[in-house]
Amino acid sequence: MMTNETHYQYQLTGGQSSIIMPLLFIIKAIKLMTYLKRLSLICAICLGTFMATLDISIVNVALPTIQNDIHADMATLQWIVDAYALCLSACILSSGPLSDRFGRKKVWLWGVIIFTLGSVICAIAQQHEILILGRIIQGIAAAALIPGALSLITHAFPIDIERVRIIGIWSSISALSLIIGPILGGFLVYVSGWASIFLINIPIGIITVLLGWY
Repeated sequence: MMTNETHYQYQLTGGQSSIIMPLLFIIKAIKLMTYLKRLSLICAICLGTFMATLDISIVNVALPTIQNDIHADMATLQWIVDAYALCLSACILSSGPLSDRFGRKKVWLWGVIIFTLGSVICAIAQQHEILILGRIIQGIAAAALIPGALSLITHAFPIDIERVRIIGIWSSISALSLIIGPILGGFLVYVSGWASIFLINIPIGIITVLLGWY
């Protein structure tokens, strides 16, 4: 027969188990949510950098088609290419103070949104002035995307080993986008016309915002 002391110990153990099991479940759920949040952040950062870096090289193969469609001269084509790079270079140092003032993630997300809007303007442009305006908007937004990505990685991954690994992945994606740009651009221009090299940024931008917001 069970003594009073044994019965009391059994009740105590059962009570502790009923408390510990839900706590363990909550801890595992928190760890899973943290893992998913960090994974979504990595995907968003890589997609945003891929999109911004891709537009450095993808436009070059579309220039002959753009020239025929909007009747642009050589100087205009040069501005279509250089407007992006000039605005990116001019505004890249300003993204740091803006991120410090308004928040890294907020500035980076707005960079993705503005870059996507700039891509829409480029895709629907029928005059070279509108196309250059869209490229200027893209360049300004890219100035928040590319350096902001590294800042987000540094803040989200304080452990050195993890941070180095993520920076390696991010750098590989950035380099890969430069290589893929002309190939993908040529294919898109051949299949759907020059506007498609900008339209491809719209689904990428939407997915990036959703993942980054999470």
